[in-house]
Order: sequence, then structure tokens, then C-alpha cells
Amino acid sequence: MAVPLLSVQKLSFAYMGRHLGPLGKRTVKPVLNDINFEIQEGEIFGLVGESGTGKSTLGKCILGLLEYKGDIFIDGIRQGSGRKAGQRKLLAAKVQGVFQDPGASLNPVMSMGWLLEEPLRACGVHNKAERERRVDETLELVGLDGSIKKRRADELSSGQKQRVCIGCALTFRPRLIIADEAVSSLDVSAGAQILNLFSELREKLGLALLFISHNLGAVQYLADRGARLAAGKLTDWGL
Repeated sequence: MAVPLLSVQKLSFAYMGRHLGPLGKRTVKPVLNDINFEIQEGEIFGLVGESGTGKSTLGKCILGLLEYKGDIFIDGIRQGSGRKAGQRKLLAAKVQGVFQDPGASLNPVMSMGWLLEEPLRACGVHNKAERERRVDETLELVGLDGSIKKRRADELSSGQKQRVCIGCALTFRPRLIIADEAVSSLDVSAGAQILNLFSELREKLGLALLFISHNLGAVQYLADRGARLAAGKLTDWGL
């Protein structure tokens, strides 16, 4: 049987609060408890749950942004908890995130062309013509034309902003996207278009997706299978 692209095993996480008085212990708020699931190559896995159940926390653990207990494997290779910058750089080639508020993800003073080129510059693609070629290729993938490169975030609709964010995530053609409430801030029409875009990217690139949402209807529309997160545990497997 093929090794899963992502395997989460016995993952737990708790937020540490303030000390209770000068000599008191810190409060502990458990969020995730013994989480286990897998995502196969090219699969869309839906994770649904109410606000505050730990969905975003789980996504951040997979992205290496939080320290956790348990194990996360990418291509069968165990990832360290709270990965350092060098380790996250290696992970970024395989896993990227798309988040709820596209406006907050984009630098408001820089053009979209600059934002899409910056990861390439940072990773040593010094030839401007090559950077522009790759940016144009990415824009085509997310359904935007080249005119968008000269515009800034405040000149774009919310749907266009999210497409740019997806484009940034696709810069190095990762195999897994963590989409955390990626359509919840969009109107119905723009949200439906982004759902269809994710489906198209799966077909074109073989992209796998962890689609996190409080909207069960959106999860049922997009995902191959999934689970509900409640009280820190996964329940109700299947859609």
C-alpha cells in the first residue's frame, strides 16, 4: 500500500495560559487530543467543526508553526515539532497554507507582481525573465491575467485577493495545501469559484488538500472524505 502523503498520529496540543498568581502554576487549555488521520496523494480531505474547536490549530501544527505532542509524517518522514527555519524551508516545498483573510495575507503597499516574485527571489531565482515566466504561469493556474501584476491589494476584489494568495502558495508547486477557512470571508459567488479552483488544481497538478471549514456544505461539495472535529477529537468519519 502506498505511503500516505500526510500522516498525523496521536497528535495533541494545549495552549499554556498565564500563571495563577506569583507562585501559582500556569493554566493549561487542551485543544487537540489524540488526533489521527491520513491524506493520500491528490486527495481532498475535509475537516469540519465549529469555531474554537482547534481546526486552525491543527493546520498550524502541520505547517510547523506550533509545537505539539505526537507525530506528523510527510512522505513517511517524521517531521519535528516546532520546526526551525531551515526545516520549515524544506517543508515549504511540499506543504503550504492558504488562510481565511486574504487581505491580511497581502502586503498592502506592494504590487501583486512583486509579491508573487518575492519567494522566487528569496530562493535564488535571480533571472528576472525566469521569475516573470513563472509568475505568469502561476497566474494562469489560478485564473488571473497578467494585468493583475501592476495592481495592489486594495484594487482587487476579495476573490481576486484569495486567488493571489493561492498563487503565492503554489510558487514552488507544493503537493499539499492547508486551506484554513479559505472561503469563509468571501461572498457566495466568489467562494464557489474558489472551491472550483481547488478542484481544478487537484486535476491539473495532482494537488492534495486539507480543506478546513465550519461550513459542512462546502466540505461535502469539495472533499473526497473527511471528519468532524469536536471537543478536541475527530469523529463522524466519512461524508
